[in-house]
Amino acid sequence: MSVYCLYGNENGERVMKGAPTISIAGKQNHIPQHYFTYEHSLESIRAILCDISMSNDVLLFAAKDKQGMYIQVGIIGQENYQITGQYYPAKIVYGRRWRIDADTPTSEIIQTTMLAIQKVYEHEVRELLTIKLNSKVTRSAPLTSHQDIKYLKNAKRLEGINQAQNVMSTSTVKSLSLNQFKYALENKLNRLEFAHHRLIINRIMPISGGRAVLDIELAAKLAPKNVIPPAFSQKRLSVVISIYDIDNIMYILLDELIAISNRHVEEHFSFQNFKRFSRNISPEWLAAKSIESRQYKAHMKNVEFKKIFESLNYKTDESRTPELGSDALALINFKKLSQYENLGGHIPKGSANASIKHA
Repeated sequence: MSVYCLYGNENGERVMKGAPTISIAGKQNHIPQHYFTYEHSLESIRAILCDISMSNDVLLFAAKDKQGMYIQVGIIGQENYQITGQYYPAKIVYGRRWRIDADTPTSEIIQTTMLAIQKVYEHEVRELLTIKLNSKVTRSAPLTSHQDIKYLKNAKRLEGINQAQNVMSTSTVKSLSLNQFKYALENKLNRLEFAHHRLIINRIMPISGGRAVLDIELAAKLAPKNVIPPAFSQKRLSVVISIYDIDNIMYILLDELIAISNRHVEEHFSFQNFKRFSRNISPEWLAAKSIESRQYKAHMKNVEFKKIFESLNYKTDESRTPELGSDALALINFKKLSQYENLGGHIPKGSANASIKHA
């Protein structure tokens, strides 16, 4: 998806004085990103987003509020909670705001954008995986991000629910034949749906250690009308499950659905037409390029540049060090820090002279 940029080409990058270059295939000199300092503005962040391509259902935003600059993702899709017979137009929803500090390297802004897209899709995946508890039509999406944690905590305490109560006993599981194993799984899957598609076991293949590979098909229902997310157009899932995890099949399915969704983003996300996260790129090639771009031993022979490089890196790391504070959270963190002698890295500010209130 190409987007016309209305903003200037301020790139927010500044080369360190005396920074060395590396050669790319003997055809072009390149200054590695770790020899830059960064001072991004809203304009430079928006310019970066203009160079990012994803599918047409994804919109990228950059803005600024009282807390600073942020990026945000919007996706256009269907209403997840549909009622049969009702018409639902396309709908846009937004993910959380991802804060961007001015000194964030450009590559990290690009990576954060991809992660933000993945998390928005994951939110939708969680809402589309539903379960029916009884004969009623009502379905629930129990693994969404909208659960009331305080309510759940109190309900578990007051109702006296044992977390292991609904897990099949070890003795029962050990005695299951393959057909009984499949039957138990089908009973679980019959209550589940993903994007208004039923989950059907096409094949079950036993492997070692009491495990099996499930080949699952997403079978469309007649109604309500709902377009399945593009990541799942093949409508097939493959999962490995242990006989001891039958009651956890919904979690196992969610893991696989999220993995498929994330992979879809990796293969369609690009920066200036380069698909950095595609698995078509060889890890060996990436490793070689990483080594080539980090010739520190040779580059640090320049004593003056070494001083500049180390000084600027120290200042950047120091600027990102948080304040310890003096409240209950500070006490928790102080106790953890106190377990280590001669701890390296940048210690939280105020740790040396901590005056912590015991809460």
